[in-house]
Amino acid sequence: MGSDDLLNEEFDIFIAYHGTNSPSGSLEKARLIYNELSKRSKCFFNPVTNPAGSFSDTPTVAKHSKLFLLVANDTIELNAKNEIMSAGLYREIDAFNKAHFNDIGNGGIARVYAYGGLTARKADGFHVLFGGTAHFSEDENERAADDLIKWADSALNVKSAAAETASEYRPQSHSGLKMSRPYEGIWVLTGDFKQFQGDSKSKYISTGRLILSWNSNGYKAIYCYSVSREFEDQARVTAICEGFSSFGKSETGTEQLIVTCDIIGRTVAKKQKMSSRHFQLVLTPFFSDDGTIYKMTSDFKTRNTDGILTFARMG
Repeated sequence: MGSDDLLNEEFDIFIAYHGTNSPSGSLEKARLIYNELSKRSKCFFNPVTNPAGSFSDTPTVAKHSKLFLLVANDTIELNAKNEIMSAGLYREIDAFNKAHFNDIGNGGIARVYAYGGLTARKADGFHVLFGGTAHFSEDENERAADDLIKWADSALNVKSAAAETASEYRPQSHSGLKMSRPYEGIWVLTGDFKQFQGDSKSKYISTGRLILSWNSNGYKAIYCYSVSREFEDQARVTAICEGFSSFGKSETGTEQLIVTCDIIGRTVAKKQKMSSRHFQLVLTPFFSDDGTIYKMTSDFKTRNTDGILTFARMG
């Protein structure tokens, strides 16, 4: 592909990395991620897509890409304010940020894949593009690689749907819906767990609130919950989370709302195991006869927890 052709191409995902000539950089990890994502999406990864081209072309390519993924470890060069120092990497990030300025509020189009000692919280400060986003962290979430693929698939589906339905998403499978933003509102959580943090002998219940509000081309989420053992007054875990949404489909074609959350505050009972700060709710809606959503459910399963969450609309 010639330079002029490359600059006119549109890519699904721009994969950035740091430390090109350093053995401690993220080039090889980014290559592994490119190998996986390129099976499903049209990805730009400079050493493969543009091996003989100039690095001066990459900001333009980033500008023409739908999603931006930075693969980084704890050796990435930062200034005293925890911001990106590398001039080349900064230009790529800034070009994408300016081209997608009106979409950044969605929080789902630019992410960091963190590994090698880099935390998701630290990645959040790299650039305004990454602020307030639930990043992927291998050190903090054993399912980070799976979550990355789910994000790419669902985010690209959202953008395809948005192109077909103008600026506002309307579920295609429920043309009779009375609401143009059917998920917006306050949802009351009740959760039942047959196993929680490895304990399958006791019953655990969860209560809380999920607040969904439309922003740009997706739903912003505030999620507060607590988990208690039956007949105990003190909660084992309480947390407040924030996140963003994307749309997907189940294996049977049922519409789903995927909410990716970042835990921003949590209290844990003594001796309770700490879980990841990042998780997803895959919400399946249930519709009443008049086309409104009256409840949503989501399975919640990890290595040592198994439960089902039900969200009922308030009011």
